Amino acid sequence: MRGIAHCGVAFCAAVLAGCASGASSHNMTASLNSTLAATPISPLYQSVGIASVSGGEETNPLLMSKVSSNDFKEALKGSLLQNQFHAVGTQKYQVSAEIQEVQQPLVGLDMSVTSKVRYKVVRTSDKAVVYDNVVTATHTATVGDSLVGSERLRLANEGAIKKNIASFIAEVGKARA
Repeated sequence: MRGIAHCGVAFCAAVLAGCASGASSHNMTASLNSTLAATPISPLYQSVGIASVSGGEETNPLLMSKVSSNDFKEALKGSLLQNQFHAVGTQKYQVSAEIQEVQQPLVGLDMSVTSKVRYKVVRTSDKAVVYDNVVTATHTATVGDSLVGSERLRLANEGAIKKNIASFIAEVGKARA
């Protein structure tokens, strides 16, 4: 009887260890990067607000890790803030972001996730579109990152979105506003 109880506890622990968790906004935030950050002479310096974010999915713990719209929005906001783009007063520009696709593997030792996000930046004064592009980024999480498959997938999701946001910031920083 005691052996059955131990097996039951071990089974429950294994199931819980493999539960999927959603991507964290903190881990998707593109940190301050001097090559990406807006400078005071940039028209986008501290003047971009977030109009909308869509296309994310909530994570079902029994299935696969996903990226929610709310967590993506927080990561985008944090990235814009850290890199001197987020509005500190008047929003001269507004960005809309739509997660179009997050390609994920079902299983694997190395898990590569590719994210495709459409970003659109509009000047608020005249509604002119100053940037409209789909950004694609890929990140691979390996067994060295985590032995647990669901954790590797979450790490790959977070890395793909973080790289996606960083690529967007690099591109929009070069756009003529």
